[in-house]
Amino acid sequence: MAQSPTISAALLLARGYFPKELPPAFTTEPFAKFIEKQTISPAADSLPAIHNLARPNGQRRPLHLPNPFNYAYLSKLIADNWKRLEQHLKQSTLSVSSPVVDPSEMRAVKTEYEGLELAKHRARVRTNGRFILKTDISRFYSSIYTHSIPWALVGKTEAKRVRRGGWANDLDTALRRMQDGQTQGIPTGPDASFIIGEIVAAAIDTRLQQAGISGMRYIDDYELIFASQSAAEAGQAKLEQVLSDFGLAINERKTSIEELPVELGPRWTAELRHHFSPEQKASADELIDYFGKAFALKKQNPHDPVLAYAVARLRTLEIDDWELLQNLISQCALSEHGAMDALVTHYYLNNQQEYGPALDRVIGSILEKDPELAMGTEVSWALWAAIWFRRSVPTELANKLDGNSDPVVAILALHARHLGLIGKSVDFRIWESRMRGSSLSGPEWLLAYEADIKGWLPSAETPNHVDSSSLFGPLKQAGVSFYNENVEKPTRSLLFSVDQPEPSIFS
Repeated sequence: MAQSPTISAALLLARGYFPKELPPAFTTEPFAKFIEKQTISPAADSLPAIHNLARPNGQRRPLHLPNPFNYAYLSKLIADNWKRLEQHLKQSTLSVSSPVVDPSEMRAVKTEYEGLELAKHRARVRTNGRFILKTDISRFYSSIYTHSIPWALVGKTEAKRVRRGGWANDLDTALRRMQDGQTQGIPTGPDASFIIGEIVAAAIDTRLQQAGISGMRYIDDYELIFASQSAAEAGQAKLEQVLSDFGLAINERKTSIEELPVELGPRWTAELRHHFSPEQKASADELIDYFGKAFALKKQNPHDPVLAYAVARLRTLEIDDWELLQNLISQCALSEHGAMDALVTHYYLNNQQEYGPALDRVIGSILEKDPELAMGTEVSWALWAAIWFRRSVPTELANKLDGNSDPVVAILALHARHLGLIGKSVDFRIWESRMRGSSLSGPEWLLAYEADIKGWLPSAETPNHVDSSSLFGPLKQAGVSFYNENVEKPTRSLLFSVDQPEPSIFS
């Protein structure tokens, strides 16, 4: 495993807390600076806020925003024991996703191998046999049993003998406190959870290595290499047994045994990658050809982020026909909502004054959907586009937002109303009813705190619910905010890596 700088609690709080999929106005850096000067202690049980991530296949994945004080304590435990955790992670020779500090500063940590280096390592690994077993761990983060973390770190027998005290048990307890005592699953989204996942997966890897199995694992995806079909089948049985010992299982839908050679990555990425070179000038004919190919590839790969990738790749190009590009990327954003981030990036980079009608249609189409679908990503990015480009949200659409359980949506809608983009007649009474002290330890914590300090909603209690809180009151007094109204650029890719020609692909 590559050597990396020590991972600190401040780093995990400043850059590894909120999910990367949120609009860039959401920030945890002020909280990290505040908590650095405090004594970090365990807090009472809480529930995380939930932001529903829209995925390319039309499904959704819940991302978690844990209570800040419980996440701070978990981050401290990881940082204080980082040298021990590194020694544990180094035992895995299969992992290519061990956490290292992210030099781009976009996140706290990143995987050890990425991009071209990951592809080159995959090619090396596949020279070790003739058959490949490809699979992943089913619902990895949401299936991890918190008690399995001590099993991974000190062994199952020792963990069952000593159930209290010690750093391994403390990690287990800290995770349960973030989830109101629940033992099933860990939060999805924070970098601390990525590290915890690697702890468990590295212990699984070690068991496979002891059985003589070679290959690689990237987060929860396995590619194991064998000399024969029968050896691969035996390897699958061994993997299933080891996973079962940790309360996990393979994803049967994504499990296959194939004879090598097989493709090193999705074919659609290669087909799109070779259409344009960085900073090329793209004509109307070339754009039509490119997006025609992208739409066809999307039909062939409905579960993959084909359109988001296709739009993001064009960021460095000079565009001949902006109106045509507008129409094409709007289609992408409406059909695959991971493309909204890239759409906002293009509008910003092209600095067009005539973006109104096309952008209004995209925003309106997203917001007029049934709010019960709870696709927080698409709604939040539609609202963020309206805020950044100062587009008005029709009252009938704004009224449908009230009571949405996603606090990211709530904060953005309240900001839009504060700017006058949503009419003052929209009162958001359901959200107002959640401005209570009890909400600060529940999934409404971000709304109950942020809407109060911004003055966007009144407290439903007297005295004020935030002022009365022993935890959140000092945050308010220190001026700590989790939402920066004055962020400099509208997407994280522009804030951190504007010169990067190729976007990352996230599953």
